[in-house]
Amino acid sequence: KMTNAMPSWSWTGCEGRKANVEVYARAARVELVLNGHTVGSKTLKNDCLARFSIPYESGTLEAVSYDAADHEIGRYKLQSAGGATSLTLDAEEPAAQTGHLCYVRLRYTDENGITKPLMRGNIQVQVRGGTLVGLGSACPFNKHSYLDSETDTYYGEALAIVRMGDGDAMTIAASDGEYSAELTVSAQA
Repeated sequence: KMTNAMPSWSWTGCEGRKANVEVYARAARVELVLNGHTVGSKTLKNDCLARFSIPYESGTLEAVSYDAADHEIGRYKLQSAGGATSLTLDAEEPAAQTGHLCYVRLRYTDENGITKPLMRGNIQVQVRGGTLVGLGSACPFNKHSYLDSETDTYYGEALAIVRMGDGDAMTIAASDGEYSAELTVSAQA
């Protein structure tokens, strides 16, 4: 069964509230460590999912998995986003062929590129040297058309699909009125 879990530990304003944490691991035991302190441990039997309920506290959350002999076999870390916010554009590929599609993630992040899922905004996108083909987010309700040049974010993110023109590069500019960003994608031969 699918859940609504997402890989984030950036929930500003939720300090002290219950946080449900899901850890997926093929292991004998999973330990949850928050800011260097163990906050839970679960033994897994015929399952690959350990669920924890802990008070949210910003910082570093780590899931450590162990085999039956109690040797560490895996570790995954989530870091809380910092205070500064920016709009970040990331292309799936740094270059695209003429006429080909390029997928660009639009995200609210901190200075280290950690997504801020509670940030929300209406982002307008403009493309030079190419064409905006689609724009949207995973939000179940979208008041805009996916063919418009404006979209709302969902958990701090949206996606632009652009087609490369026949020039040397294409520039994607995004702004919500407060935060702005630009990304240049090179033409690929």
